Amino acid sequence: MSNNSIASQDYGLALDTTTANLSMSISNFSEDARSQTWNLGRDLSSQLHMYLQGFLHPQAWSDLRFIAVAKGPGSFTSIRIGVVTARTLAQQLQIPVYGVSNLVAIAFAISKDLPENQLIAVQIDTRREQVFVGIYRFAGSGECTVYLQDSTMDKQQWLDQLNQLDQPYELHRSVEDSAKVIQSVLAIAKLQYQQELEQQTDKAKEMSENWAEVLPFYGQHPVS
Repeated sequence: MSNNSIASQDYGLALDTTTANLSMSISNFSEDARSQTWNLGRDLSSQLHMYLQGFLHPQAWSDLRFIAVAKGPGSFTSIRIGVVTARTLAQQLQIPVYGVSNLVAIAFAISKDLPENQLIAVQIDTRREQVFVGIYRFAGSGECTVYLQDSTMDKQQWLDQLNQLDQPYELHRSVEDSAKVIQSVLAIAKLQYQQELEQQTDKAKEMSENWAEVLPFYGQHPVS
């Protein structure tokens, strides 16, 4: 691999365990890419590693240059499983790991069909009459600017927030599309990894020790 690019034999792997579905995506960002989703429900925690091993083949762990993980919002237990798994793998392989908000991933997927720098407001309903929300814009390069950080609000607060915007926006009320989310998680992480390669060519060790920075976004306190 060159100092500032991803070679065709190098892969990124993404995990999303934020719902009852397990989603994975792997790519060398050239001619080889695949994604898959399984509805595992309560079996997610016990079967994750088996599915991970099967999905990785024919690639090997040594082919991975970074790992991406959807960090929420979503199910408290499921988010924790995914983040811990991704962080542990990154530590063992000594490669970077990137946590990507599901809200940002949804906005990223939508941005491809909108004008550059269009404000995108994303809303995911919760079971508590609240909403997970965020507002973002994307440059043509895919770089994200956060206009409103991932938050949890009641619906009236969210409407008030939208009414205060002083520029046009696209509102997306989301029922998550697992395929689009996992592909976006991997694409966003690739942009971060590429940027770090270009800016920190002499700091590969620092890139591989960023696992402690990846924290879940639960959006609300877990219910026992």
